[in-house]
Amino acid sequence: MENTKAEDKGISADLDMIRGFWIEAEDDLDAAERLLIEGKYSKVMYLCAQFLEKLMKICLTCEGVIDIKSHGITGLFGKYVIAASPKRWKDRLEKIGRQIKLIERQYPKFRYPLRKGEDVWIPSLEYTKQDAYDALEISKKAKQIFLEFLKGARSLDLKKLGKGGKNG
Repeated sequence: MENTKAEDKGISADLDMIRGFWIEAEDDLDAAERLLIEGKYSKVMYLCAQFLEKLMKICLTCEGVIDIKSHGITGLFGKYVIAASPKRWKDRLEKIGRQIKLIERQYPKFRYPLRKGEDVWIPSLEYTKQDAYDALEISKKAKQIFLEFLKGARSLDLKKLGKGGKNG
């Protein structure tokens, strides 16, 4: 890769980290699509949440907000990305942000069995094909919006970052 810092592209972030998030996000989405076919619906939910989190972390990294360890980051996304975005992007980002938040709120629910009174919620038994399909559709829509946003508002074309490495 020619430039390692995003300042070279007008962004105050590290392109190596952005590239890493993008590669892992793409891998999450690809795995989610395959697991939908296999009927692993709670795993699709989990991977869609991971994919969406990484997309938001790419945008946050572009704004200089780095090294976020938390999973619940839609608030940070709103504060640092949406708030700093050109007006023409705010509505689209806010709308998709609300959809992402719906998935983000379920984070513990699709990862762990949870006691609900006398019953136990078991993610692998409770999530439906429709739940997983909806999460995948939100993820694909978010991908399209974020790719357009990053290219148009931040002059960053994620598709050009490529994979490289041992497997690409």
